[in-house]
Amino acid sequence: MSQTELQDSVFVSHDGPAKLVSAWKKLEFNPGDTITGNIVAGGAVAKNKESVDNAINPAWRKAAAHMYFARYWSPNATLAQQQDVIRKMN
Repeated sequence: MSQTELQDSVFVSHDGPAKLVSAWKKLEFNPGDTITGNIVAGGAVAKNKESVDNAINPAWRKAAAHMYFARYWSPNATLAQQQDVIRKMN
């Protein structure tokens, strides 16, 4: 599994959505592979960045979405096949 936060600028810039679609088109999917996303959109976390002292990762202050990417291998996959799946996640 891999994950990333998408900054709000990706969604509001002129070419941001097109760049996102272009990047997703390059992903190779196999049966069982998934992309899951959560809209987080900053909100109070972004507004309170100066007034609330906490251990939140600074990237979350500007995040608009949190995406998870999951790839699977069969139970009888060889080590080489498993490493290939892992390599494609990076």
